[in-house]
Amino acid sequence: MTKRNAQNFHSLFGKAMRRIAAGWLLISVFISISFTAFAQQESVSIDSFRVLITTADYVDIELVGSNDDSMDELWMGVIAKSKDGTVRPTGFRPYLIPADKPFKITSRVPRPYGLGAQKTDVLMVMIYPRGKDVIQRHKFDWRHVWPKKAANPDSKAEEFKNLSTAKPWLILLENLTEEEFSALDNVINKWNNPGERDKNGEWKLDSFRSIFVNFATKRRSWKNDIKRIQKWRKFNPTSAGAAIAESKYWVSYAKNIRGSDTQTDPVALRVFGERMQRAEQALKDSKDYGADNPLWYEAYLDVAVTLRRDHEFIEALYKEAIHRHPHFQPLYLKMAAYWAPRSGNQADWHKADEVIRQATENTAAINGEINYAMLYVQLSEMQFKENLMFDAGILSWNRMRNAFEEWVKHYPSMDNLNRFAAFACRANDKKAFFNIRPRIINRILPGRWLDAYSYDLCNQRFMQKV
Repeated sequence: MTKRNAQNFHSLFGKAMRRIAAGWLLISVFISISFTAFAQQESVSIDSFRVLITTADYVDIELVGSNDDSMDELWMGVIAKSKDGTVRPTGFRPYLIPADKPFKITSRVPRPYGLGAQKTDVLMVMIYPRGKDVIQRHKFDWRHVWPKKAANPDSKAEEFKNLSTAKPWLILLENLTEEEFSALDNVINKWNNPGERDKNGEWKLDSFRSIFVNFATKRRSWKNDIKRIQKWRKFNPTSAGAAIAESKYWVSYAKNIRGSDTQTDPVALRVFGERMQRAEQALKDSKDYGADNPLWYEAYLDVAVTLRRDHEFIEALYKEAIHRHPHFQPLYLKMAAYWAPRSGNQADWHKADEVIRQATENTAAINGEINYAMLYVQLSEMQFKENLMFDAGILSWNRMRNAFEEWVKHYPSMDNLNRFAAFACRANDKKAFFNIRPRIINRILPGRWLDAYSYDLCNQRFMQKV
């Protein structure tokens, strides 16, 4: 070997050894990080529990465990829930975990939401650093029947039979947060049924959309949310809910960088387009198993409208959607909103009215006339300007009043009663307003009244006439 060749050999050998060393360094760092994360995750163990006291409102449970003190100031909360998450409380009491020693903590487990007799079969213990997200969840099989409880006559709050009727979105959100993917899929499949309605008469399934409207809230992040959705997709590669969730994630993320519709920054528009492409691709790739769920079509209509596809494409997609899912009212709302956008600019109220009348006809066997009122109410709540549909002269108040009466007969929630009174005021219908007024007089929901037609104004207007 010549001197030059020897030098080249040693140089190449040195580079190879440095690469190997660097590789081992990365591996050792990864192992160290993984071990640290694992150690943090397992910093608290829950070894056993026993029931001390049971009442209709709570159960006191003693938890036995240990804390290795690898993390500062850990807290614990305990809930009882059903395996699908549809029966659960809406909160829990926090308990500080003693550091660096075995512990016994008596935790008060709150009653699940609702007054009816309920069954729970899971005890979940959540560990979290103060002010941060949960880092550990311990689940134990524990079956318990919570007895029926009488309503408090002094309470002005509405009481509901169960959480899925009152707040279906919360069940979906909590299952997603807790990464209960099997429960999520089961609930989404179960609620793909016209009979599954919330307290207002709206599809429980439609509440799925609300938890993906804004990912970047104080307690959530874009990065963590997509990781969670990817976990869900890996857990069940043919999950319609996971595919739809991913599409909605990319739509929200795209709108986040674009901001307003008048955005002109080239970087914002480029990234917006890339994210919207990913949103659409998630739906295209999942149509074979996702389109059996009407949320898939609702999501695709949202994508198509956001991308400003031509009328022919959107109309064809809409017709396919209601052919497969004629009773899913949110599909009609999406199309009515397409013809009457939030700004009200260039709204075609005749087209929007045609969609609402079509929805009422297609769903009459199940909903009667209810959707005529429900869709106009929901469309109105989406508008930036306050009385466009009345000004357009298309809405039939006689038909809407009759639909409202049918709506509140079957779903007499405070939301719906306030909506009825608010629309009666806008239509200058004193008789309808005073028929509803006694039922809401001490339970006004300002969010259901327009600024230009507040309850105070409507009350003063009609009282003067009396």
